Amino acid sequence: MSQTLTDRATRRLNPKRPRSRAGLRMPRVYYVLPATVVIFFLVGYPMFELFVMSFTSVTPATLIAGGEWVGVDNYVALFGSRSFVDIAIRTAVFGLVVLLIGLPGGLAAALALEKRTKLFDFTYALIVLMWALPPIVNAVAWRFILFNDGALNEILMGTGVLREPILWLVDGYLPLLSVSFVAGWVALPFAAVVFRAALLDVPKDQLEAAEVDGAGAIPRFWNVTFPSISPTVYILSILFLSWAVRSFDFAFVMTGGGPGEASTTLPVLGYIRAFQIADYSGGATIAVVTIVAVLLFALPYTRSLGRQSDR
Repeated sequence: MSQTLTDRATRRLNPKRPRSRAGLRMPRVYYVLPATVVIFFLVGYPMFELFVMSFTSVTPATLIAGGEWVGVDNYVALFGSRSFVDIAIRTAVFGLVVLLIGLPGGLAAALALEKRTKLFDFTYALIVLMWALPPIVNAVAWRFILFNDGALNEILMGTGVLREPILWLVDGYLPLLSVSFVAGWVALPFAAVVFRAALLDVPKDQLEAAEVDGAGAIPRFWNVTFPSISPTVYILSILFLSWAVRSFDFAFVMTGGGPGEASTTLPVLGYIRAFQIADYSGGATIAVVTIVAVLLFALPYTRSLGRQSDR
């Protein structure tokens, strides 16, 4: 009897260790494996085929079987084309206009929404709605607004600002600038939402100290607020530039890249080459160049995120 009591006491004092939870865990790779497989088949394999196609001569007759290997001839022809240089410049202008409208406009909207007012909820909901609308919906709406007899010309002529309509989508550089403006306008709400979140992290004690020292609104912004949100400005700049380089919807829906090539950007040129002219190799080459351009902006973005996570 005493032996039994002793054994029970020993078991209570020295309970069995539970099995190691590490032994029950699956390797982490098993959790990401399904997503990795899906991404490979939906993104990785098509990009590999696109890359291979850019080094071959593919026609509609050889699309399935595969074209003849031509090496870097497609890239030499593309970079040697004056049309490509002009379109690359237009793409850069497109990105610059998006940046100049989206960043300052988004920051101004965020500063206006920094203090909650009676109209805050309505205004913020409207901004989020503008951001959530599909790009094609925005492009179609703005196309009707900018038509020769569209709402903008009707308002300007009705108020006496203009005597005759402006050909926003036809005349000279206006098609490219109009498309770029619309893309920047659509990017503005996203910047406003991100900037408002960044403004909430600005140290309030520093703002109050600057105000006590007699600093006005503008000095407080440049000396306290802007240094605090400068990482956000940097990240948004990279995001907007990479987004502008790969943007297809606005130029294609509003102008089709025209008139001529007046508003053609690299993604639109790749689409025209591949699906309208059936120059699959040329379209693939332009797509690869566009992807490389996007990666040039994506690498600094990922590095900046890594630095922030290390802090």
